[in-house]
Amino acid sequence: MEYLIGSKKDFDDFLDGITEEDKIAIRTHTDLDGIASALFLELILESKGLKVSFIEFGSYGVGMFDKFIYKIKKNKVSKVFLTDCAADLADLEGFEKFRSKFDSFLIDHHPVNSDLKDKKNIIKTDSSDCSSLLLYSFLSEKLKEKWKWLVCAAIISDFSFKKRENFDFVKENYPETSYDDAFNSQPGKIAAFIIVHLFILMKIRKKYLI
Repeated sequence: MEYLIGSKKDFDDFLDGITEEDKIAIRTHTDLDGIASALFLELILESKGLKVSFIEFGSYGVGMFDKFIYKIKKNKVSKVFLTDCAADLADLEGFEKFRSKFDSFLIDHHPVNSDLKDKKNIIKTDSSDCSSLLLYSFLSEKLKEKWKWLVCAAIISDFSFKKRENFDFVKENYPETSYDDAFNSQPGKIAAFIIVHLFILMKIRKKYLI
């Protein structure tokens, strides 16, 4: 896996600075990679005895932090993780303002904004290495075994299998997977099942809760 910015040590150092008194929030993308990223991150935090106060799933673009900032202030959050949300690429100005006010860490695989100056508390992998795959690599071996089905589904869903190393990982766990027909493999079908049901849940939420 190729790191374009940051390292696991940067991530570990940020984790070490979190106490039980801190309130933690996660802001992630609405796709399968974003959802799996948030889940793996929460598992990592739980292994450290830390609990997440709330998770927000959202799209990315200009103004993506506006409502999130309100929720953070309302819930008195002190530590924030941003995963798979292209924060610097989609809204650099908003991202810079956000991180000037809140202690945050970005984990992402979208291209790096060439205008990004402050690269502290950021991990960026190559675009072909989805965010959930990175966070999966940080899990304990026991948890990796339990959740490999989900990371394989995320790899297929996010087209990360196009990279040979990632395809080989999926195929190692699901030997029937074909590069040319990956979406009809077992993890591909799992991804499709999750995405369809997420779409239904989002439609229900929009109709009855918003």
